[in-house]
Amino acid sequence: MHATTLTTLALAIPALATSALAGPGQIDGNDHFAFQPTAASGQISTLTNIGQWSDPLCRTDNSAAVSLAYLLEGHSDAAACAEEDSTATAQSHAGLTSVAGQLRLTLSGSGNAAGSLETVRSQHDARTDVQFEVASTVRARVDWSVNAEGDAAAAFKLGGDGADAGVDTPDAGSDSPYAAASGTRIFRMDAGVWTMSATTEHDTLAQTSKPATSSASVDLTITQLHPADVDGDRDVDVLDILEVINSWGGCNADDCNADITWNGVVDVEDLREVLASINNPGLSQG
Repeated sequence: MHATTLTTLALAIPALATSALAGPGQIDGNDHFAFQPTAASGQISTLTNIGQWSDPLCRTDNSAAVSLAYLLEGHSDAAACAEEDSTATAQSHAGLTSVAGQLRLTLSGSGNAAGSLETVRSQHDARTDVQFEVASTVRARVDWSVNAEGDAAAAFKLGGDGADAGVDTPDAGSDSPYAAASGTRIFRMDAGVWTMSATTEHDTLAQTSKPATSSASVDLTITQLHPADVDGDRDVDVLDILEVINSWGGCNADDCNADITWNGVVDVEDLREVLASINNPGLSQG
């Protein structure tokens, strides 16, 4: 940033702060529940098999349809087989946590297979889709992580109906660079219906008496932020002021965290919003 611009800002901040303190920004208490889950669908299954597929010595196959109640309660399932010196286990878990200002979807599965019989197999296959409503346009932070080890894969996607904005990852497999990855993004969530989806799977076979283990997981969390929380730490403070100053000028509204007013430019209006909220951020950590 040019020195003249910094000088102009330095002179402007005292006046802006004075007006801000006269009426600090507030967030309506109802906005703390910005994300309202309305429906869920999908399927989760676990399977173990020992022996020939057409005539197994042992097979356990569990399957369940996903519903909103299923996820909110948190559901775990397991399958197991044991025959002579061979064993196979598989498990899966899915859960949805909905609290004030936050929505979190977790999905995972794992299994192992060991033994000398012809076929010793462990599998899980899970898919969840959660629809939720955003009552009014909010500033949000998305934190995500995916992990895949062994013969496994995991992926997720978050998007709004009729909107391109969202977050997603390529399929994460144990042979891809996304085998273990995580990230954070701050962006605008427009009012309307949104969907968060996750998939995990594994298919593990014992190899010539050598045990094999696989696992996959997705963790996706959406957190509502105060409109003036530029850096997404759930607090409005001097760091947010610095973010605005360092981002001064034109930017892409979809990628510029400091553009609080979403008008494609970081200017005095964005600085005023931060100063108006710094002493009363409304939504804060804790």
